[in-house]
Amino acid sequence: MHRSFFPFIFTAFLLTLGVSGFSQTYVDIPYVKDGHEKQIMDIFVPEGVKAPRPVVMFIHGGGWSKGKKGPALRHLRGLLEREQFVIADINYRLSGDSIFPAQIFDCKAAVRFLKVHADQYFIDTCRFGVMGTSAGAHLATLLGLSNGVHELEGRHLGNLEVSSRVYAIVDAFGPTDLIRFDSIFPDSCRRRNTQNKPHSASDQLLGCQPLECPDRARFASPIAYVDDSDIPVQIHHGDMDCVVPPLQSQLLYDTLLRHGVDAELYFYEGKGHGGFDERDFRRRLEAFFIEHLNDVQPPCEKITASTNPNIEELSIKARVQGGYLLLTSGEDLSGMKWSIIDLLGRPVNAGTILGFKGRILISFLSPGYYTVFVQAGESVYTGYRRFYVE
Repeated sequence: MHRSFFPFIFTAFLLTLGVSGFSQTYVDIPYVKDGHEKQIMDIFVPEGVKAPRPVVMFIHGGGWSKGKKGPALRHLRGLLEREQFVIADINYRLSGDSIFPAQIFDCKAAVRFLKVHADQYFIDTCRFGVMGTSAGAHLATLLGLSNGVHELEGRHLGNLEVSSRVYAIVDAFGPTDLIRFDSIFPDSCRRRNTQNKPHSASDQLLGCQPLECPDRARFASPIAYVDDSDIPVQIHHGDMDCVVPPLQSQLLYDTLLRHGVDAELYFYEGKGHGGFDERDFRRRLEAFFIEHLNDVQPPCEKITASTNPNIEELSIKARVQGGYLLLTSGEDLSGMKWSIIDLLGRPVNAGTILGFKGRILISFLSPGYYTVFVQAGESVYTGYRRFYVE
């Protein structure tokens, strides 16, 4: 990957923001090969590091429809300068570019990119945290809580030889349950950012209003993925937030505690959608990341691209006809393994393709969205395709 060709100009700009203490700044790095123009990130490496350091990846907000990388150092420069954390600040496809799950695909692809290039950016892949604000917090929390859910991985974006697993999450006033969003605003809110209406942020993200497509809304809700194996989560919210109801954070916190997950929740009295004391906010999130990323214990993958075989992407087409899923490809599918996964990443059925084309019985499936995965051996071909059962 390339280093910035305008380090002087960019560094001067950063110094006007009071940012210093690092010597290497990588700007507009693409994290998907031949990808979308928004699949880029900035990477800030602390001055003088000679050994792998913890990394925190920041995801911006903007209702999934606007915003861009840039705010990361406002919140995380203390970790960069004092604690020598690497900081990554990413763009992702917005809802006007592509509906969900493109956004989480991009976030997970960005994690995998950083792990594959860990040596170049002095990153310890076992000490990887993620943070977001508002819609970015929704994506950060979803990323961290859905580890291993194939439907959300975006495998076609590459770097499959590493996982997208992270080890600590900071959620700043993010949506967590899109189905219950409208029903839990504070009574004091005169104007409420309701989502079950045309052209709302959720409608643009999902391609439908949450209550009209509950499966898709649940699929995109971080709270749906909580289990007792989840990583630590720190949550921040203003108690007068009329954009994202503060009870969104309370619901997630309560669910995490019921599953025995290490969680912290901070409400900021009289504050709305952000705007709370940045000093308290930074002090808490810095302490959280230091606690959970400075001494990560095994097991943790330490896989790099140099120690794994290349995996070729298999281009497949899928269509539903007469109770069957019909698969075709430019490659011979005979002998390849297939598996069907539901919206929450749960396996539904699996088998082996017997002929050049695949013909899979699906008449037993309930209506909804599914994904079929096709794979040959451990590393030769892998591909997937979403389909819908009426």
